[in-house]
Amino acid sequence: MTLSVIIPTLNEAAALPLLLHDLHQQTGVTLEIIVADGGSSDGTAERAAAQGASVVTAARGRATQMNAGRRQARFPYLLFLHADSRLPAPGLVSEALTALRAAGDTAAGHFGLRFERQQLGHDFFYRSVEGKTRSNRRYSINGDQGLLISARFFDALGGYDQRLPFLEDQRISTRITEAGHWIVLPGDLVTSARRFECEGHAERYALMALMMGAHAVRLDEFFAHAP
Repeated sequence: MTLSVIIPTLNEAAALPLLLHDLHQQTGVTLEIIVADGGSSDGTAERAAAQGASVVTAARGRATQMNAGRRQARFPYLLFLHADSRLPAPGLVSEALTALRAAGDTAAGHFGLRFERQQLGHDFFYRSVEGKTRSNRRYSINGDQGLLISARFFDALGGYDQRLPFLEDQRISTRITEAGHWIVLPGDLVTSARRFECEGHAERYALMALMMGAHAVRLDEFFAHAP
């Protein structure tokens, strides 16, 4: 049970150490932790190295960084995580890997989400969004849910699409659906609700809906001209 964990970062010195601590607590699996940094100025890379992670420097852009991390990975399975993810149980990764291996060579897995909040309220909103992350529906599988995949299948898909600096998770999700199948992994990831709390719940969700609608109908002009 060996696994390479790849984490893209940009100024995540506050959040990243918590995730690295969780990874070091995982049992039943040998982990190689790779932080793919896009030029942080807050000491992210130094903190990662101090906690035993291998640090790869890459051009800024989540897809570019994650592909750079994959090129450094030595193990046959890959787990891509966002820096603000948390692993609430020490057996989460080993149980997920067991489930993926049982699902076949062309399977990929994602977790359901549980949001870590700093503000009270909006309970129904969060329950709805969390439920959607477990639905396995097309266009509802995003990078913050993690991506667990064999290195062989990932390479066969061509890795992450670096042509645009956003929605790389949706583009690889589509390719996985076309070439294989998704499974919902056992357990949940905990993720920060900071985008909703900083930008506004309705405002952020409306923006996400606009982006996904434009992506679904291949309206590239939206992304070329929207700020």
